[in-house]
This record gives sequence, C-alpha cells and structure tokens, in this order.
Amino acid sequence: MKTYQFLNIFCKNIKSGKFDDKKYRAQRSYYNNMVSTMPTFCSYGTIGYSVNIWLDGDTHNQVTLHYDWEFDKLEIEDNTFGRMDYRHYINLLVLDDNSITKENKEPVWNEHPASVELETYTDAGEDMIISLEEPTRESLQEYIDSFDVNDNVMMWWQNGKESAHKAGVPFDNIRDHYDDYTCYLKELQRVCNLMPY
Repeated sequence: MKTYQFLNIFCKNIKSGKFDDKKYRAQRSYYNNMVSTMPTFCSYGTIGYSVNIWLDGDTHNQVTLHYDWEFDKLEIEDNTFGRMDYRHYINLLVLDDNSITKENKEPVWNEHPASVELETYTDAGEDMIISLEEPTRESLQEYIDSFDVNDNVMMWWQNGKESAHKAGVPFDNIRDHYDDYTCYLKELQRVCNLMPY
C-alpha cells in the first residue's frame, strides 16, 4: 500500500470515529505502520490527540497527525511539507509519487492555504510549472481544462521552424510538438484522477 493510500484510509477512520486513540498510547502496529498517540489538552480538558506514524517501520520516515475534535480539524506534519490540512498533504503525496514535485520545499500553509507551484515535464523534457491556489483535484482540473494545446504550440512556432529551433524546441514539425503536449495533458489527467480530494 502506498503512503498516500494508507494515510487516506487512516484519516478517514479518524474523521469517522473508527480509530480508537486510547488503544495506541503505547507504540503498536496499525496496518503495518507503527503508530503511537498522545492526548492534546487545554485548560478545560482533552480536545484531541496527536499520532506519530513511522511509515513502513522506518524511524527516519515519520509524520505526525494532529486531530482537534473540538473543531473537527485534522492536519498532517512532516519535515518536507510542514503542517497542513490532511487533504492537501495527501494530494501532494499523490503528485510527488507521480514525479510532480512541489517546487518550494518550505512550508506554505498557515491558517489558510497559500498558492503552490508544481513542477513536471513533458515526454520531450519541457519543464512545466503549474501554479495552483490550492493543491486540490479541482484546481488541477481547472489547469488541465484551461490548457490550450494549440496556443502553447504556436507560441514556439509563430516565427517558423528556424525560430523554434533557436529557442531549443526539439521537434522538426508542429505535429510532434502538438503530440507532446497532448500526451502531457493525458498524463496530468491520469494523476488528477488519482487525487482523492
């Protein structure tokens, strides 16, 4: 099971009340991943708990879930993405697992999500930067739907073949360039369909 699949199941179990945090005060296995929980207190009592997860038993591959049941707020934290809403975190793992990386490795979320830049490549090697307001399936779908293959191709070929080659375009004709973008969009759509949120 991939990490994002495990976390997606785990988070859904937490949100639906199917995870009993009291059973995991001492470290034990949960679907082949070691977890331990710790209650979160405030001045008037317990308001939630945190869960340390050692993914695949690796002590260097750890994430922490923070669940505030008072506000029904669930976040995930690690050293790469920082702390953010669990849905955004899981979506970023899906993207990263499919070689679409978050360009800025510093945390970009505080109380509200900030914009994020994703980096991917076409089959021919063109570096594609995707700017999204949120790393959600809906935002990525909007990018895919608004990507005009003809406009992007003609941007490189508007002054002819010689100008395109000077700009580093590795194609001898417009059709091959068009096909490269078309394949890129198909792959992006496949990844978008994998995103659970």
